[in-house]
Amino acid sequence: AQGERIATLSKSTAQRLESVATALREAAASNEEMAAEINAIKEHLRTLASAKPAEPSEEDDLETLLALTGDADPGKRLSAFVGLKDVTDPRVARKALEAVSDPDAYVRAQAAAILGNRGTREAIPKLIATLEDSQAIVRAAANRALVKISGKDFDYDPVDEEEARAKAVQAWREWWVVEGGE
Repeated sequence: AQGERIATLSKSTAQRLESVATALREAAASNEEMAAEINAIKEHLRTLASAKPAEPSEEDDLETLLALTGDADPGKRLSAFVGLKDVTDPRVARKALEAVSDPDAYVRAQAAAILGNRGTREAIPKLIATLEDSQAIVRAAANRALVKISGKDFDYDPVDEEEARAKAVQAWREWWVVEGGE
């Protein structure tokens, strides 16, 4: 009887060990996938970091930077907006307003920052909508822009829970309606 119990325990232990080994193999595969994603993000960040802002010194340079805001490469678009951040030409605000919807989060954030720094009041509805962006960096830039433009602050926290953010977004919308917006 004792030999039978030992055999049963051995079999049970072997099954448990096989389950643990399977779980470890699955975790290792998942870790490899996460490592690949992390490496892709690092490469994207290196590309963005290597984007050198150009300084427009002539009309040709300004035209080049304005054209680059529509480039297929997000690093070039970001570089263009960084180079345009202090340019007062009204076309920059129009390009930045369009770029708040850019596929790249860093471009969206830089565009929102430009709109805030310029005090572009017509950007307020789009900036309020941008408070619901999927990326916290973009939400933060949109909120800073709104605070700069309006002088108001509705305690919006870009990394807060969605429900708390939604209340602050609603406060911004209500303010804009009263302020004479939409």
